[in-house]
Amino acid sequence: MEDKLKELDIPFLYVTDYLEESPLGKAESLLTLSEVIGKRVGCQTISNYLFVLMNSPPCYTLEEDY
Repeated sequence: MEDKLKELDIPFLYVTDYLEESPLGKAESLLTLSEVIGKRVGCQTISNYLFVLMNSPPCYTLEEDY
């Protein structure tokens, strides 16, 4: 496949970030793709949100306090 893409002068990029096992690692793979399509700013915001969410202490509901 790679040879055919080169022959046709089609640029390509190997992306293996999706093989990450952690959810945050998988989310970060979106940053790679968003950079390629020029949408990194929006994706960076989502990635930052996921990082904070995954590294925050657990939340408890009122029912657990009783």
